[in-house]
Amino acid sequence: MYIKREITAHLNIEPLFQHSVEGKVKLRLQGGRTEFEGRVEVQLAGSEEWGLLCGDGWSLLEGMVVCRQLGYGYAQGALSTGFFGGNKSDIIISGMKCTGNEKLIEQCLHDAVGEVFCPDPSNNGNIAGVTCVQSKFIILFDSL
Repeated sequence: MYIKREITAHLNIEPLFQHSVEGKVKLRLQGGRTEFEGRVEVQLAGSEEWGLLCGDGWSLLEGMVVCRQLGYGYAQGALSTGFFGGNKSDIIISGMKCTGNEKLIEQCLHDAVGEVFCPDPSNNGNIAGVTCVQSKFIILFDSL
């Protein structure tokens, strides 16, 4: 798989990091403090425009696939808010559903592609975001 890193400087709040993976669907994370977090942006084959994933039903399972495809390890957090910005960008995929075992986001099921409706009941931006970590984390519970 061909991995391409682009470093760009912006005068706005965009990060300096962009990481895209070449394939049928290109992925990158934008708006995070590091290259390992941000809103998930996708570029469909044959398009020059980047768009967003709707956060409806977004979970760690979908986040795991994004982090794996980008070579960023594992998903530590999955957000479906406007936390990482991008509220003025077009949402082009909704209803993303992954099992967590897929290698590429294009192997996951989804509802619609193109200009799609993305429900936003809390009015804070229903945009898929993820935080990736390089190594697995283990949660231990102490029983009494």
